[in-house]
Amino acid sequence: MAHKPIPALTERQKDRFHKRVKPGYPDECWPWLGSVDRDGYGMIGISYDSYRATRVAYYLATNEDPGEYLIIHSCDNPNCCNPRHLSKGTTLDNIEDRVKKKRSANGESSGLTDLVLADVEEIRRLDREGVRQGLIAEKFGVTSACISNIVNGRTWIESFDSATARTGRMKGELHPMSVMTSEKVRSMRELSETGLSRAELARRFKVSGALCSLIVRRKIWKHVL
Repeated sequence: MAHKPIPALTERQKDRFHKRVKPGYPDECWPWLGSVDRDGYGMIGISYDSYRATRVAYYLATNEDPGEYLIIHSCDNPNCCNPRHLSKGTTLDNIEDRVKKKRSANGESSGLTDLVLADVEEIRRLDREGVRQGLIAEKFGVTSACISNIVNGRTWIESFDSATARTGRMKGELHPMSVMTSEKVRSMRELSETGLSRAELARRFKVSGALCSLIVRRKIWKHVL
């Protein structure tokens, strides 16, 4: 497939592009809000021609036209325009990437992951609580792309339940899946300062030790003083 060269964009065209991207945290997917093609890739018109939004995102981030190269997503989300998730590669690179991810799509039985089902369930629960995917990745020693694939059901497919997937990036007790409130968060931090262990906090508040640790260290619920 031949790709048209991307022309130099005016400031107005750049602004129009950025208004169609919903940015999130640096490690998360940034969805394209404009029109998409039949394969789910964002499309944008520039100077009477149509271009894939991912190619324009890469061009704007690197000042390099990918030319004949493909744009490969580390997150496997064709609608994502986060430059951190985009890299250029050949058709062979893209095939090898797909094969590698396909082999790991069925979880611990693939032999290519150190995660087990209990880890995956915890990852998805933390995501529903609104914990940043970068923090979850750090906790489990994997990449943010790995976490994104798990919580969106692109890997560990057999254990994915779309009905319980995160519904939006809402903060604190406004999040529909949150079991904590601002009052509980303050109480947890106060009890932690008295020397109460994470395990005891987890039992008392009926949440995981991992979530307690993130709350006490103010990695999440930062808005609660």
